[in-house]
Amino acid sequence: MSASGAPIAQIISRYPISLAHVDDNGNKHSQPSGSSVDEVPPHIVEDRLMLSLTSANKILITNTIVPGTREAGCLGPCCNSPDDCPLCAWIFPCGFDYPEYALRKINASKYVRVRENSIEWNKPTVRFAHCCKKDLEVMDNVHVLYFDDSQFADIKANSRFCQDFRSFCCGGAGEPVDIEQTCCFGFCLRGRSSCVVFLPTFCPTESLSDGCCCYVPCHFWAELVARRVLWVEDANSAARIIKSARDNARSRMKL
Repeated sequence: MSASGAPIAQIISRYPISLAHVDDNGNKHSQPSGSSVDEVPPHIVEDRLMLSLTSANKILITNTIVPGTREAGCLGPCCNSPDDCPLCAWIFPCGFDYPEYALRKINASKYVRVRENSIEWNKPTVRFAHCCKKDLEVMDNVHVLYFDDSQFADIKANSRFCQDFRSFCCGGAGEPVDIEQTCCFGFCLRGRSSCVVFLPTFCPTESLSDGCCCYVPCHFWAELVARRVLWVEDANSAARIIKSARDNARSRMKL
């Protein structure tokens, strides 16, 4: 039973989920959840309702967001590493990017999916396929963030200062959407552990794969704060979709 006294299964299924997909021409189509969903009972997690599912044997994907594409800049990284020497991307990160074959697979592996109770995205990484080989392989790096997480306090399309100019000069990976939790009147970000309570918002949280060649310090800060950055093709549209999905999920769960 929920706090309001209604059965939890009724609360979860009270509001129909509108399923949406985008066709090859970029047109969005909506389709209400049908009887096929109702044939299977919901999966209920009473101690954390947001992990519950309207159908026990599937997770509904309510929308998809086009991810950003990693591109090189005219100053750095300005060109791809040779296929025979991919190590250049690590030795000279501000001059060389990964080989073209690796970048194609990185871009193909990216996705952002809005689910009935969370968002899921893949931010792939690269490593050497074998210690004695020069070939690179792309490793999936999948993240899931549920809509009741405190990091969902703020969702905003946060274009970098001089976005177009910086992408032209230094490369980039699309437009950023920030999912974060701030404190101290917005001047600080909450930390992700009890050891780091908060950090100033000006601490860099972009990593190498987001168009920043200062990998070590930026990656270090990014792992400490309650902020997730999604790089997408259209940040304003993505932020609206994620906000709507979050609010709808919290309303259905009475959270």
